Amino acid sequence: MTGNKEGKLLPPIRIEKLVAGGAGLGFSKGAVFIPLTAPGDLVVPEGVRKAKGVFFAEPGTLLEPGSERREPPCPWFGECGGCLWMHLDYPSQVRWKEAISSEAFSRIGNFREFRFESVWPSSMETGYRHRARLQVSGGKVGFFRRGTRKVVEWDRCLLLPEPLNVAFGVLRSLFRQSPPPIGLRSCEGAVSPVDGSVSFHWVLDGERVFGKELRRGMDRLEDGLAEHSIRVAGQVLRSSKGKVLAARGGPLRMGSPGSELLASPGVFFQVNPPVNRALVGRTLDVLKGRGISWLLDLYCGIGNFSIPAALAGIRVDGVESNPSAVRDARTVGCRNCCFHSADAGRFLNGMAGQTEWWDAVLVDPPRTGLSLQLTRRLVKAPVGTLIYVSCDPGTLARDLAILTEGGYLVEKAELFDMFPQTPHGEILVVMGR
Repeated sequence: MTGNKEGKLLPPIRIEKLVAGGAGLGFSKGAVFIPLTAPGDLVVPEGVRKAKGVFFAEPGTLLEPGSERREPPCPWFGECGGCLWMHLDYPSQVRWKEAISSEAFSRIGNFREFRFESVWPSSMETGYRHRARLQVSGGKVGFFRRGTRKVVEWDRCLLLPEPLNVAFGVLRSLFRQSPPPIGLRSCEGAVSPVDGSVSFHWVLDGERVFGKELRRGMDRLEDGLAEHSIRVAGQVLRSSKGKVLAARGGPLRMGSPGSELLASPGVFFQVNPPVNRALVGRTLDVLKGRGISWLLDLYCGIGNFSIPAALAGIRVDGVESNPSAVRDARTVGCRNCCFHSADAGRFLNGMAGQTEWWDAVLVDPPRTGLSLQLTRRLVKAPVGTLIYVSCDPGTLARDLAILTEGGYLVEKAELFDMFPQTPHGEILVVMGR
């Protein structure tokens, strides 16, 4: 057994459950949270520290493995921070996501006896992640080490489709020949599920010092990928403050046949295409089943929900604060769809006193959830159907508690495993008055 600097020692601990964030929970002189453990594991805790009345530790010697544990297929698992659950068999991952989300609804939102109407596993346990950001530090290129800002290099990531692994391999090879500029912070790569082309979004701390060098690097990367028959759709170089320093090419083709979407370099899109199709499909089922004719889609991004809804004959107003995403959505264009480049809260505030209102509102905010001001504005909105899509059960439960206090009723919820090998998922909640 090993203690921290304060000399705290704990005996072997049996892991009872998994909790939000993915760590295992056991008890010894209080609650002990240990990452990279599985239910039923008997583990010797290391690096024990205490904060706010509970213990946090690193996994030490595994004395007895739990029944849900498996040998992680990735050699960098445990060191790399990209995955936290690769040591769990996949059915267990899905069950624990459901349990953790349900507990958040009960504990944070005070929704008693909550149950998901359905749970949608991913058809792909690996190779699903069509967008990933590589961190660059000290000449290394990879993902952050778990719990730190240090970079772990790897040869191949099991979560990425082959074109992205090849692209990152070429990039790493180029940087070995000529080290990356000191000012380079990160490079996000994305691959189209439609035609396999890739795009890159570079972030630079400075604005001019290394700009020319990185432009030459962009040229070399395109030449290197051409040797692998991989087309680079576009590249964007930005400063850390968001200023575009260089741009070439165009967006990636996304979506599915009959529902084309575009995504410029650096623009958010759902990383797991098959699960996203299921999520969008179930949302359309709700809208059509309720006879919705006019939808307000807040945080609409590139039109992930807006464009399919418009193609289904629903009039849609999409609101998005990222101008690049709005440009992509407008480029696709739909007769029934109007995209507004605006902050969601300010847009709704501008609608105060409006006599005509949408039949339904859909919100798909970032992990932080809705602002209190926007949540209260939705409570007062004269809308009969509210659809909330979230990747964080904690902030979702918090917001739903406020919405239900204001008169909404949670009618059903569904869980979609958008991110296998991690503790994260996507939740669809349908609310009425």
